[in-house]
Amino acid sequence: MPLKLSKWLGTGAGREPFDSSQFNDPVAMQTRWSPLCGGGTNFRTRRLVMPEPGRVEFRTTAGAYFGSIIFGLFGLLALFFAFTILFPRPECEVARPAGLIPGFVGMIFCTVAIWLFRRFTLPVTFDQAHGFFWKGPLSPRDAMQPDEVKCHCRLIDIHALQLISELCSGDKSSFYSYELNLILKSGERINVFDHGSLKAARADAHTLAEYLGCPLWDAVRR
Repeated sequence: MPLKLSKWLGTGAGREPFDSSQFNDPVAMQTRWSPLCGGGTNFRTRRLVMPEPGRVEFRTTAGAYFGSIIFGLFGLLALFFAFTILFPRPECEVARPAGLIPGFVGMIFCTVAIWLFRRFTLPVTFDQAHGFFWKGPLSPRDAMQPDEVKCHCRLIDIHALQLISELCSGDKSSFYSYELNLILKSGERINVFDHGSLKAARADAHTLAEYLGCPLWDAVRR
């Protein structure tokens, strides 16, 4: 399974703007329908599980772990190659500046690997007993101060779910990534996941909508 990271080109590039009036809801009319999170992947990064009654979690897939590890390995190999050039054995030539190039590349790959790992493995939880959705290891109710949990909201504030697509450009081709967002009663959006499997995204979105008892606004035209 190839790993593709990309930059965001825009939802439905080359298409007519999405008409949210079909949902017959004033909140849908004031909600933005462009991608909330720029960029994406061409594989599934999250899967929905229900570890106990009243609790839904989006856990990291094996593919997401694999992608992070691949980037890390490339980075470590580049750093090792740079080290052998910059610090040769005594009987070899003195250090060569050419080693700075693979060293720089290695640092970039390692940084990306760490960023991907942290992004893909951040816990995503919905809990009816706590009454909250949150991203991170602690719920707002367990934290010393609710504001310490940067990404969270009360379940009763969730008005609907929004499923949209974004056209992304990889190294040699383009692909779509699918984004599931929470729509709050205020019209504000909070991202749940963003990955490349439409079938899995739709299935998980329907399950989550049933759990929350709210509508799913599916704007993906495929």
